[in-house]
Amino acid sequence: MSTKLLQWFKNNGAILLILSAFHIIPILYSIVTGETMKIINGHLWSFLITILVGSIFYFIGRKAQMNARRPIGMVTAASALVLLVICGAMTYVLTMEISVVDALFESASGFTTTGISIFKQVPEMPKSLLLWRSMTQWMGGLFALVFFIMITFRNEDQLWRGYSTVLNHVKLPRHISNIYKGIVIFVGLFSVFTILQTILLTLSGVPFFEAVTHSMNTISTGGFTNFEEGGLGIFMGENLLVDYITVVFMFLGGMSYFFHARYVLGDIKGALKSTTFYNYLKLIGILFVAFMAMTYLDGQLTRDSFFNTLFMSVSAVSTTGYGLKASDLSILTNGMVIVLIPIMLIGGSMGSPAGGIKVNRITLVIRTLRSEFNKLIAPKQAVIPVQYDMKIVDKDLLVRISVLITAWLGTLFVGSLILSLSTNLELSDLFVLATSAIGNSGVMPITSEAIADLSVTGKLTLSAMMIAGRVEIIPILLLFNFKIFSKRGGSK
Repeated sequence: MSTKLLQWFKNNGAILLILSAFHIIPILYSIVTGETMKIINGHLWSFLITILVGSIFYFIGRKAQMNARRPIGMVTAASALVLLVICGAMTYVLTMEISVVDALFESASGFTTTGISIFKQVPEMPKSLLLWRSMTQWMGGLFALVFFIMITFRNEDQLWRGYSTVLNHVKLPRHISNIYKGIVIFVGLFSVFTILQTILLTLSGVPFFEAVTHSMNTISTGGFTNFEEGGLGIFMGENLLVDYITVVFMFLGGMSYFFHARYVLGDIKGALKSTTFYNYLKLIGILFVAFMAMTYLDGQLTRDSFFNTLFMSVSAVSTTGYGLKASDLSILTNGMVIVLIPIMLIGGSMGSPAGGIKVNRITLVIRTLRSEFNKLIAPKQAVIPVQYDMKIVDKDLLVRISVLITAWLGTLFVGSLILSLSTNLELSDLFVLATSAIGNSGVMPITSEAIADLSVTGKLTLSAMMIAGRVEIIPILLLFNFKIFSKRGGSK
């Protein structure tokens, strides 16, 4: 067996063992709260199967060193997410009367932080399952941050070279590289934000359980909810403090954690001057102004329009999805929906749990177009480079971004085509749902009941699109290229 294949087994085994450790929480909760033996046994069996498979994988690769470099790191990311989805789905199958396909869909939506739910009566679910459901999104947010540090950070390091210097100030042993320092501080901040939001919501009058699950769903930009009304149900709309807390943490969730690291470590001026932060704010502002203008032209402007529009704008750009479900979208004009579609594809900032292509990459595409246009009217000898944060961007990085965006749009086209052939959805709903899945944005143009009624092919297609979007397409394609496991396959 090749070294790369052994590394793949060890990497995936370690990830499954970590998942099994997280699974202890809902097991204990179900026992302490006295839930039925079927629920408790379902959690236990899911835990045991996960830890068994993880142990077997880890044992097979025990002699290899764990490796996250290309291409093994990219393949591990894709395969690990698939394994997480499968293991997460086992919990639903073993505890509820639900089909395997439906369980896979809900698990995929959770671990990819998409937030499109197939469950019809969420408030009636056992609380340990609601906790597990929120935990899948929280773990999915952690997965996104670690994926960024281990894969994207290395492949697109030119964008982050200036940002990564701030990690030198993290007080860890000198031999620990910035890659692992980044993981430590990102995971630390992610946990602190979750705890802080939980405390603030609890002080605002929200019951502790709802505060915890809502915080996990918000800071991960996942958007699952325990209520039929969405978000925090009756607590939102009735309590403005809860609404504003949710907006703030959706905003923080969609921001780059390099930005958070910089201001936490004292580089506040540098953080506020970053192109990433500026363009994230600008995208929210553009969507807000567009929505307000269309609301005014449609004659629907009210006293609550300002906050409602702000809420939807932050939710859309951060790809959280609160306030963007079927009942909410029904009040939007056609123009608003058209504006919303590219926002779902763009998403939040790189280095965050948010989905989408990311604001940073779109910024580089726009600057590349501007550079090429300027070259047409400039003298032949003129050099007009593309810059980001006052640094010249290498052409190879621009090519990789172009390939990525092409793969993204190609996946959206193929997925939409399969959905058109396998479902009876209207074209507008179909395209919005497909875009929401590939962008992990959680926008639901149809109800959970309508999603539950989709064909098996339609559900599996949407699940695959959510997974592909979360790992940014290319790693999924690499899964089907077995040459990378050979001795000469892939780069070191």
